[in-house]
Amino acid sequence: MKNNIGNYKKKLKNDIRNKLSEGKNSNDENQGHKNFKNLVVAEENNYLPFIDFFNKKFIWHSGEYNLEVKVTTNSSDIDISKTYRFTIFDSQEEDLKDIVESYKYGEGIFFETEKFWFGIDINEL
Repeated sequence: MKNNIGNYKKKLKNDIRNKLSEGKNSNDENQGHKNFKNLVVAEENNYLPFIDFFNKKFIWHSGEYNLEVKVTTNSSDIDISKTYRFTIFDSQEEDLKDIVESYKYGEGIFFETEKFWFGIDINEL
């Protein structure tokens, strides 16, 4: 699968590069995009594999999660383990899923923006 993703990335990059060199853009489709103007929209067959991959691998649904961090050293008497709890709310799940809306521009595949980052409170148990 890793090779396929590399091939899809190359096709997507080439598609966007070709459209840029031809002077094509999609002003109508990206009017609401807050970070960039005159973005180029790739052909669907070049970005849909990334959306399919995201949907198949997505695990962060709303709910309560426990996280255990174990630090193992050469000296077992100083090993440590801590457990944490965090919550993903419905709105955060939707924010995570919305990331794929920008894949058609190459965003989130070739470059990132601040919209891909948000905080989640983590509490030690």
